[in-house]
Amino acid sequence: MKSHSMNNGDENSFSEDESLHEIWHISGELSKEKHVSEDEVDAAWKTMSSKMDLPNQRSQNIISHNFKVVGKLLMAAAVLLIIGGYLYFVPQKITVPYGEMASVHLPDGSTVELNSGSTINYQRFFWGNERLVTLNGEAYFTVERADKPFRVESNGVIAEVLGTQFNIRSWADELNIETELTVTEGEVNFYTKDEKDPVRVKSGEKSSWNTSLKTPSSPDLISSNDVIAWRENRLLFHNRTLISILNDLERRFNVRIDLEATDLAGETLTAYYSHPRDITAILDDISMVKGVQYSQTANGYRIFNR
Repeated sequence: MKSHSMNNGDENSFSEDESLHEIWHISGELSKEKHVSEDEVDAAWKTMSSKMDLPNQRSQNIISHNFKVVGKLLMAAAVLLIIGGYLYFVPQKITVPYGEMASVHLPDGSTVELNSGSTINYQRFFWGNERLVTLNGEAYFTVERADKPFRVESNGVIAEVLGTQFNIRSWADELNIETELTVTEGEVNFYTKDEKDPVRVKSGEKSSWNTSLKTPSSPDLISSNDVIAWRENRLLFHNRTLISILNDLERRFNVRIDLEATDLAGETLTAYYSHPRDITAILDDISMVKGVQYSQTANGYRIFNR
């Protein structure tokens, strides 16, 4: 049998012309025999068949390989679609640890400064007809102007703007879940999820809402610098309940404070600290003003009646 040269693209198969030439060679050899037995005919047929099957088998291997490659590509595409869908539809959640503050850049270029212990959720790409952020805690928003409204939903109430700056304080674990909105620039529409008639809060004004109210309060003039003192690590409590102040101290100093004098939880207090580095100095003041005592525990502090 003659040897056949192979091209680089298909080293293990015969070309169509070479296969036909081989078949013709075999038939010619057989025709020269005077007496051809059935066994010889069968052997010749098997030889010819093997030559004819080689290209087909090679083609099947190539097709099988191609299907495997395509299958892997489709699987990779499916995985990318799943990951993309996850990133597109599943909200981004950010929680700031106690004792820390953080600044977050949103997909539209807006920024959010988060106070200790605060949590926000938002879509990674702000798809749809709104830019929605949910908040539990305290945050200062600087919103880039756009056609789509920017909405902050916080414990049953919504602040809506197109572009402005404002502060929201809304803790789900506080008494009556009171939410305070203070505007430092522009205007903000403030309304509950059930009542869509908004209260318009302008720069230098504050409005509040809690679960006992049907709609947010009418705006009052306020010093916005005092409200956002936390951004400069200052502490300012204006007519704030004692339990609310202690919650703020827990978040700011990352300690636990147990108020055993529960009868004082709703009493109010006003205080200001420009450089609050030591929590014990603040607890000293609270103890003196409210007539209570405190002591350190393994987990933090306890406040109790004398």
